[in-house]
Amino acid sequence: MEQLIEVRNNVSYRLVEAEANLNYWRMVVGKLKSNTQKTMDATNKIQINQKKIKLDKAFLKIIDSMIRKLTKKE
Repeated sequence: MEQLIEVRNNVSYRLVEAEANLNYWRMVVGKLKSNTQKTMDATNKIQINQKKIKLDKAFLKIIDSMIRKLTKKE
């Protein structure tokens, strides 16, 4: 159980970090000129962070389900 909670905390940390990164790259894109390589790179990083957030949210749901199952057994 402790390991499962530790994994959940790690995923939560990653989620917060990805959301902060997403906000940062959105801010960067807003300050850059359109259609430049830097804009394209920043846009790519936004997409990467959006995917990470989606996956980590799904992973948290699975971990929470596992925790609930374990606590019902105890």
